Amino acid sequence: KHMASQSERTDRMCSAIENLSRALGEWPDVASQQTRLLQSILGQSEAAHARSEKWASTLESLPKAMKTQESALGGINQHLAMIAEQSVVESKTMEKLGGTIQQLNDQGNSQTQLLNEVVARLTEQHAHFQSSVNSGTRRFTILWIVTLLLAAGGLTAAILALVGV
Repeated sequence: KHMASQSERTDRMCSAIENLSRALGEWPDVASQQTRLLQSILGQSEAAHARSEKWASTLESLPKAMKTQESALGGINQHLAMIAEQSVVESKTMEKLGGTIQQLNDQGNSQTQLLNEVVARLTEQHAHFQSSVNSGTRRFTILWIVTLLLAAGGLTAAILALVGV
């Protein structure tokens, strides 16, 4: 029995040595695979590190970019405020200009009405003057004719008196 057990133990040891021998024979392949795997992990780690550095660089420039953007937005805000103030001033100026134009229009209407009244009076006076001139001309013509007749009559009487009739 002892021999059987020894033989069994020897078989197991031989089997283990064979397994160990096979494992040791596969060791260079496993080591090569692990080396390739480690190189791949290293490449990925370096790529991840490069991406992290890019992100860090980008994140470092963000505050400066935000300050620049804030400054630009502040400038735009100031410009818009100035435009709003100018719009208010322009609006008030336009209101004043509208009032002035309305006053000028009212004055123009008043002057037009006054001129229309003056023209109406002048037309009336001209008609009265024309009537007076026409009446005076008629009277003058009549007086002139009467004077001529009287002169002719006086001349006739003087001629007759001279002629002795």
